Amino acid sequence: MRYCIGTGAYGSVYKAQLPSGKVVALKKLHGHEIEVPSFDESFRNE
Repeated sequence: MRYCIGTGAYGSVYKAQLPSGKVVALKKLHGHEIEVPSFDESFRNE
């Protein structure tokens, strides 16, 4: 993960490349949000 392409309320999004060569977006969560009970549903709706 080298390229941060954005940061939001839940975490930062990075451009990453899989071993197969496919380019994907990977979200790294800040961490403290996962302790909030409504986080799971809210994150899935994002």
